[in-house]
Amino acid sequence: MHRSLLLASFSLSLACGGPPPARHAPSPSAPAGFTRLSDATDARFDADFEPPPPRRAAPPPAPTWVRVGAGAATLYAGPTGGGEGCGRLRPNTIARIVGTQGRRLQVELGTGLFIRAWVDRDEVDPGAGTAPPDPNLARTTALTGELPAFGPLITVPAGTLVRCNGVGIARVDGDHAVRPARELEGGMLAIVSGPHDTGYVAGQLDGVTSLRAGGRARVVGSEAVSLYASASEDQVIGSVGSGQVVTVIERVVGWARVHLTGAITTSGYLRPAGLLATDAPLPPAQVVRPGTLVGPTDVGSLVPVRPASRVALAGGAVAHVASGGAYAHVISVDRASRTVDVLLAANDGLILRGRLALADLVLPEPAASATRRPRATRPPPPPPPRVVASRGGAPAAVVRALYSVVRVWCLSQSPSQDGQSQVATGSATVITADGRLLTNFHVVGDHGRLTRPICGVGPLRDPRQPVEPEWAARVVAQDPRSDLAVLQVQGALEGHQLPRRFHPLRVGRDPNIGDRVYVLGFPNGSSTTHLTGGAISGFARDAGGQWVQTDAEINHGNSGGAMIDARGRLVGVPTAFLTVADPVGLARPISEVPRAWLR
Repeated sequence: MHRSLLLASFSLSLACGGPPPARHAPSPSAPAGFTRLSDATDARFDADFEPPPPRRAAPPPAPTWVRVGAGAATLYAGPTGGGEGCGRLRPNTIARIVGTQGRRLQVELGTGLFIRAWVDRDEVDPGAGTAPPDPNLARTTALTGELPAFGPLITVPAGTLVRCNGVGIARVDGDHAVRPARELEGGMLAIVSGPHDTGYVAGQLDGVTSLRAGGRARVVGSEAVSLYASASEDQVIGSVGSGQVVTVIERVVGWARVHLTGAITTSGYLRPAGLLATDAPLPPAQVVRPGTLVGPTDVGSLVPVRPASRVALAGGAVAHVASGGAYAHVISVDRASRTVDVLLAANDGLILRGRLALADLVLPEPAASATRRPRATRPPPPPPPRVVASRGGAPAAVVRALYSVVRVWCLSQSPSQDGQSQVATGSATVITADGRLLTNFHVVGDHGRLTRPICGVGPLRDPRQPVEPEWAARVVAQDPRSDLAVLQVQGALEGHQLPRRFHPLRVGRDPNIGDRVYVLGFPNGSSTTHLTGGAISGFARDAGGQWVQTDAEINHGNSGGAMIDARGRLVGVPTAFLTVADPVGLARPISEVPRAWLR
């Protein structure tokens, strides 16, 4: 009956010209078993289930792991910048990629030491690595592999951050062994091995030090470091040469209190930067004649010091001479107090400036003689002779000024790599009657640091004859910015005497363009004085102050000499020269010299 009703309804609809009821007709696009809900939703569902357009194939996922190629990969702190890098990853090391930028990938690996740094794309093979079952998770407790040999291994606490170029590149997640490379003010530079011998990182570890009380440290670097009487830079008592081994007494903020042994025993303070923990033995207490250490031209006579002598240093510090004795260079003698200012130079690179009792020096015994005569000494130098200018020559005042310009030999406090002291020679000008000398700072220092505080001084006796060291002087004022310094004569060397009065140059005014000037000094290592003349050709200025330019010849060794006018007055300090089409001499005008120095 139902079939008959359905056919009748279908026939009626055809007869009336209408379409069959589509909602009862099966939809060719409907999936099997689909049941329509209502007429209103037919069109929407038909559209929803139309066959979708063909889709493009999805791109393959970006590589997650990377493998270091046949050559080691350099680690960097950032996506840009070059340099030596912050460490190395060994060949075939697998790391996870966590970022990309430009030609570099940011990778991470490891626990115990967790590393996150950047590598160059051409040093790794992205996608060649797969996640290892235990991706470099071993905790390393000792360094292995081809690492530089620096200080002994020490253990640093968990959470220590390793920074390179100011950026964190690794973190110590557990107690980890590192190899110190150099102490810093607030930490140290160190080499830290990666897990499973995957490589290493190099950087700064803040708040960590390799120096331990009772341990030993070595002075590293190419230069000596200053030794201070206390934890401040007020009192320098000497210098400690590169390679010297010291015992650490304690580590305080910004300082390390140390004990030095050898031919001379003393204590003092060193800046931790430049120190490194070491297992090397302390220097033996042997005595070596240190003539080559201090320099080929002695500041004063070299004499032995009695064993167990006590040396008073600046700031209340003291030093003791070992049982074998030592040698000292005599700087000056105070007959009234029976004391001697000396420069103690030990074979182990320690140089101290201090004061001894005269009785502590082993002075040579006079030869036995029936009639003992006192040792002859040179008489005090006469005043400069009366000079008369020759026809067509320099004015008499200019020639007389020659006797106020001296030659200086300034000795380095630290030896060079071959064990010889460096001696800088130059010129200086007498500016006060009590023996104050004006010179250039680069004669007594380097790179803004005073490195040659003690100088021998050779006064002029005869312009035709070479000069020799007769007095000892030390630096009492300095201005590295303007390249000027002041020496004060302290005493006479053996066999010489100080004059009753020094003969300073009169001070003039700054010269003007076209003014005639003369340059006095000891150029090119000459032991005889030279005088050249010319005119002021211009002016210049730099960070250190004013310059005057002249066509008067200025050479090496003229530094610190005198530029004078036709009346023999000091108007400048010859300092440098430029080699251009025609050489140009440069001098600091007298107005750049602090007035307090000239009084």
